[in-house]
Order: sequence, then C-alpha cells, then structure tokens
Amino acid sequence: MDDILSSIISIEKRAQEMVNEAHLQGEEILKKAGGTCGDISADITKRQELRISKVDEMERKVAEEEIDKIRLQYEDKHDLLQNLYKSRKQQYIDEIFNNIIGR
Repeated sequence: MDDILSSIISIEKRAQEMVNEAHLQGEEILKKAGGTCGDISADITKRQELRISKVDEMERKVAEEEIDKIRLQYEDKHDLLQNLYKSRKQQYIDEIFNNIIGR
C-alpha cells in the first residue's frame, strides 16, 4: 500500500512539475509573441512611412512638371504678345496720336 501511495505521490509531483513547466513555457511564448507583434507593428509603420514618402515625392515631381508646363505656356504667350507689340508699336502710337489730335 505504501508503494502505491508513493507512486501516486510521485506521479502527482511529476504532474505538478509538468504543469509548472507548461505555465512557464506558455508565459515565454506569450512574451515572444508580444515582441513579435511589436516587431511587426514597427515594420508596418516603417513601410507605411516609406510609401508615404514615395507618394509625396511622386506628387511633388508631378506638381513641378505641371508648373514647368504652365510656365512654358505663359512664356510662349508672353513672347507672342511681345512680338505682336513690337511689330505694331508704331501703328498703336500713330493711332493714339491721331485720336488725340483728331485726324
């Protein structure tokens, strides 16, 4: 009978040790998972910031291209008006002069 009781106590003791080990392993796994989640979150944030900076850079380039395109259009129009004025300058002066004098 003593052998049976000692066996039961020994089995109970091993079972308790196994439960304690399982709890320790569970806590360790949770700690690692928490660290992994933090790492994943940091990685996602880093990739998000990289994407935002790339989009921002692309939008800036597109805006600069549009500004350059508009600038060229207005420079062309300005040149056209300057040439038109130069070619008709004397005609405008004569017309204004004649209108003032009354010819």
